[in-house]
Amino acid sequence: HARRAFEALQAPFSPDDEVAAAPLLQEYLAGEEWVVDTASRDGEHKAVALWRYSKGPANGAPFVYRYDELMPAAGETEARLVEYALGALEAVGWRW
Repeated sequence: HARRAFEALQAPFSPDDEVAAAPLLQEYLAGEEWVVDTASRDGEHKAVALWRYSKGPANGAPFVYRYDELMPAAGETEARLVEYALGALEAVGWRW
């Protein structure tokens, strides 16, 4: 089943018949899910919002997104998340 699913992802067209880009696979990581919204210009990156998602099992599914919460960018955890996100933009050479 996994091989068939992977091969389907390799299909050259998307459901709307446009040429599809390469598939993106993500590893599942247990724990809280956070999002760091950023803005970039000429290689300078700024964090503009920090979100924490709430999710859990529901209706037989292993997880369902319940809500997302806009968080203040204060505290050690939040600072580390922002630092990581901005470092990732630098690592991939994002220069928009």
